[in-house]
Amino acid sequence: MKIAIIAHAKFPIAEPYAGGLEMITHLLVDALVDRGHQVDLYAHHKSRTNANLVAIDKFRDDVFENLNSNDYPVFENLQLGHLINYSRVFNQIKSKKYDIIHNHSLNIQALLLGNMLPQQVITSLHTPPLTDLKVANLILKDLHNQYFTSVSNSLCKQWEEYIPSCTTIRNGIDISRWEYINHKSFSFVFWYGRICKEKAPHLAIEAALLKNKKIRLAGPVDQEAQEYYDTYIKKYINHPLVTFLGHLNQAEINKELLESECCLFTSLWDEPYGLVLAETLATGTPLIAFDTGAVNEILNDKVAVIVEKGNVNQLAEALDKVKNINPNVCRTYAEEHMSYERMVDDYIELYDHILEISQFLYDTQNSVLRT
Repeated sequence: MKIAIIAHAKFPIAEPYAGGLEMITHLLVDALVDRGHQVDLYAHHKSRTNANLVAIDKFRDDVFENLNSNDYPVFENLQLGHLINYSRVFNQIKSKKYDIIHNHSLNIQALLLGNMLPQQVITSLHTPPLTDLKVANLILKDLHNQYFTSVSNSLCKQWEEYIPSCTTIRNGIDISRWEYINHKSFSFVFWYGRICKEKAPHLAIEAALLKNKKIRLAGPVDQEAQEYYDTYIKKYINHPLVTFLGHLNQAEINKELLESECCLFTSLWDEPYGLVLAETLATGTPLIAFDTGAVNEILNDKVAVIVEKGNVNQLAEALDKVKNINPNVCRTYAEEHMSYERMVDDYIELYDHILEISQFLYDTQNSVLRT
């Protein structure tokens, strides 16, 4: 197939990844190329890929050249820049003979313009209905000329009033990049992710301290979350049972997981998927997780203890139960359900299905015209 993958222009599709969306897009694109498909990736100019890269964020350079310098501040607005970028992207895409156009950009302009393309378009939903995406879908309402996928059933449900239908294709990771051992030293419990209010690492700390257990935490603190860190995390920094490690790379996180009794997943918002879940299980490390978002459809009681969202006492009590979970079962579960190869298989199956429908409709229309 000839496939166009549309990413966003804010961050490169390259390591170190800015987030899970960049990693998922990278794995999908390069796997499609490895399987013999012809792929154009429309993304940030610093992206690294085996596909043909088309730099989205370079399209507006010639527009800037023709503006008076006094106009430049207007174009500092990121959304206005995206308006230019994605308009150029879709003008280019429209002129090419792609079999499938797959949009991962989370951009209102891409959603609206993609609906007007003659080719088969898929938009993958990676977040709950954000305001601008809600607006785009309300504008289109019953005029949708594209297919939608979501990373979980729970996310599909959140979108059901805005889109006609949705196919669940769960995310996947490169399991082979996560080292695994089938025994644990149980020296501490671990938490990792963005240090912010919605991820609630302070609740993991409170649960560990209730059981007098050592806890180690890792993750970045961005500027927007500094107040949360100062209020909820900083007070524990000198506690003898609490160690904050800062922002770690994958290899460092892998080491922490291998040496930990379990990983605590304390997200308070409805996580659409939660790549931490897949990465943790890939190392053979069991989970204790709040019942939120897609957690219950992704995990089961053979690999995790799931507790009521926000309930610190249940989180603490689960620390006594998690020891019964077998690391071998965790790793096998990740291999069977959370690999990117499975994700790519599912997307290709959808591509084939859409093209079969398209061909059937084309043949039917021609048959009617002939008669």
